[in-house]
Amino acid sequence: MQFIKKQTGFTFIEVLLSLFLLNVFLCGLIRTELFSIQTSSESYLKTIAIIQAKNLLALLKLQKNTGVSISTILSQWQQETKNVLPMPKSHYSCNQIQCQVILEWQFKRKQRVYLNEKI
Repeated sequence: MQFIKKQTGFTFIEVLLSLFLLNVFLCGLIRTELFSIQTSSESYLKTIAIIQAKNLLALLKLQKNTGVSISTILSQWQQETKNVLPMPKSHYSCNQIQCQVILEWQFKRKQRVYLNEKI
């Protein structure tokens, strides 16, 4: 009488294949998380840039009404912007009716915010 041995457990190939599939899944998950973090950071910086641009527009309105030196306002605003945005560059122009602010910064790629407002 010959006994047939039942196989129990997994073969080495099955273990390797399952580890490979787990590795592919985890790499995809990590990549998705990294993309999510990068997108979140870009969104955060854009929000900060919009706030800074609106802040400059408000300061320009205030300067028009109070006569405070524009150079003082701009130097303080630029210093604050340097503290919150990476490599910022700003441009503004005003006439009697409206002001335009362009704020650029560098985070992975060049990004811009344009704001126009009546004064």
